[in-house]
Amino acid sequence: MLQALVRYSVVLTFVLSAISSAAAEVVSYVDTWTGVVTNPRGVEVDTSGNVYVADYGAKLIRKFSSTGTAGLTMSTTNGPIDLAISPADGSIFAVDVSWPGLVEKLTSNGSSLTSWAKASPSLAVATDSSGNVYVGTDNNVITKYGSTGTKLDDWTGLDTTTTTAYLCGLALDPTETIAYWINCDPTSSSYCYLMATDLSTDTTTVLSALLDSKGSRGQVAVDTSTGNIYVAERSAKVVEVFDNTGSRIDYWNTWDTETGEVSYADTGTFGSIFGIAVDSKTDRVYVVDQASKVFVFNVVPEPSTSIMLVAGLIGLVVLERRRAKQIVTSD
Repeated sequence: MLQALVRYSVVLTFVLSAISSAAAEVVSYVDTWTGVVTNPRGVEVDTSGNVYVADYGAKLIRKFSSTGTAGLTMSTTNGPIDLAISPADGSIFAVDVSWPGLVEKLTSNGSSLTSWAKASPSLAVATDSSGNVYVGTDNNVITKYGSTGTKLDDWTGLDTTTTTAYLCGLALDPTETIAYWINCDPTSSSYCYLMATDLSTDTTTVLSALLDSKGSRGQVAVDTSTGNIYVAERSAKVVEVFDNTGSRIDYWNTWDTETGEVSYADTGTFGSIFGIAVDSKTDRVYVVDQASKVFVFNVVPEPSTSIMLVAGLIGLVVLERRRAKQIVTSD
């Protein structure tokens, strides 16, 4: 009886391990929206699946349905470089790279609510579930504000190895305790990293070096259902995907329009990409290209081989359980 129970326990452990490993994401191409924006930078998705694009050249925020149907256009004071949408009330926050620049708050319909000045030009903004705003500035500082602009906290000295690197791209992990960002040095040909700052302990670590070797701007997004991190890299013209430990899961810069399969090639399809957003509810990934395009991808489950493996292992569990029960009964 003991031997049967041990066998049952071992098989069950294998099943649980396989189920855990089946949580990886696979991305496929869906669509391209062409000519819908003038000079796009940031992109974000609201809780209803609507897509908002920061149109830097036109000084606008453009709203689209999840299928690309154009909706509202919202004016901003300066050209927005990034935007974030508060899950608390749908408010839109936009930042720009002017000096010292503004954080602008708008309603979901584009009405201006308030704005406040920053201490330095910023390249990234994020929000949490309480409506607080996190702004990343080019002097490697993350500042936390309340929803009306009251400064609540800041994290400084995030990079002490070089004085010419800057922060770009900013996203919070699903627990809202870790900030992911890109640290790039435009004067270096090999200084571009994905970083993680623990907001509770004020510690920063390098998660991974990026393929972008020219230190250019990019953006970061997090899939809140898996915790995976998506990075759009402008100079490398590639999207990379990492898990929360910094292990690279995937990267791609081209795709088959018939099968949707994404891949990497020496000469890719992306132009100068900048912003990226993940909608965990609809399993969509949006990437904006400065050539007036929005690329749409789909996040699909692990390949069916993993599901078949799990099904087979579950069968073994059932079999081992029956054997163990028979032994107990015979005893």
